[in-house]
Amino acid sequence: MPAAHTDKFLKAEGRWSGTIGSGGVASSSTTTIPLASATGLPTDTAVVLAVGRVDSNGTDITDLGKFEVFKGVVSGNNINCGIAGNRGLEGTAQSHAAGEVVEYLATETIWNSLIAGLLIEHNQDGTHNIAGVVKTTTAQSIAGIKTFTDVPLLPNNTIETADIQDLAVTTAKIADAGATARKIRPTISQATLGADVTVTGTSYGDVAGLSISLTLDVSSNVLVMLSGNVRNDGLNSTYFKLVRASTDLTVKEFREPAASYQFPFSVQFVDLALAAGTYTFKVQAKIDAGTTTIGGGAAGGQNTSLIGMVFAA
Repeated sequence: MPAAHTDKFLKAEGRWSGTIGSGGVASSSTTTIPLASATGLPTDTAVVLAVGRVDSNGTDITDLGKFEVFKGVVSGNNINCGIAGNRGLEGTAQSHAAGEVVEYLATETIWNSLIAGLLIEHNQDGTHNIAGVVKTTTAQSIAGIKTFTDVPLLPNNTIETADIQDLAVTTAKIADAGATARKIRPTISQATLGADVTVTGTSYGDVAGLSISLTLDVSSNVLVMLSGNVRNDGLNSTYFKLVRASTDLTVKEFREPAASYQFPFSVQFVDLALAAGTYTFKVQAKIDAGTTTIGGGAAGGQNTSLIGMVFAA
């Protein structure tokens, strides 16, 4: 946050002194105070300076009417007071000649500004004033509608007690465009064979027990994975097909390396940009000769599984 003439928390610069710049200060209502140099003064908060305490020789000025405290922000070699009310915060607002000594002093103005800032959200015993601050770790009752204008979360940029209740947040209440465009439930479905399945047909047929169903809230991608083990009684091929309803997705051939040799296999397919709805995925299989056994855990073999996972389109 850049420095402002309204700042309450002000930085200091020890033993800083300078002088009024050329041209001086024309009147008590002038809001730009020129300095010969502002080097060393804080620029990230407002500053409070005093003029008229000592002369150019360091001698005390006995005429208290020459003393003035003013507040503003550093702008180049000027102090921008912002408003005439920041002149004469202590002493008297007045004109000043070039060369008058300007100092940083620990003034009443600096101390009172700090206290005023703290009291906005604190009680005099140091505790937080709950009327001015929202607690983050304990229960608190907050009356009225709270409006958020920077990042709207709910219709009309408001949060009301009727909008959010325990377990009552639904996708329909989320107005963020990114969330609305997805609203995807973390979804996974799996089917696993509990016993071996034999295949003898040379035409594709459904493999009993390897079928899953997935429901998509919105347009999504689905990863379909088939894995397990297979064994043919000869040196033949087994073909697996992944199917969505009546749509063929992918086919893969597995050739028996040796008669009655059991070996692992896997098939994967990503079904892209499916519209919202419910879909059934299944496995079909065939052989070119002999008999194939799809592992269902018998004789220490791996159970064959069909898995479907939903993710963002």
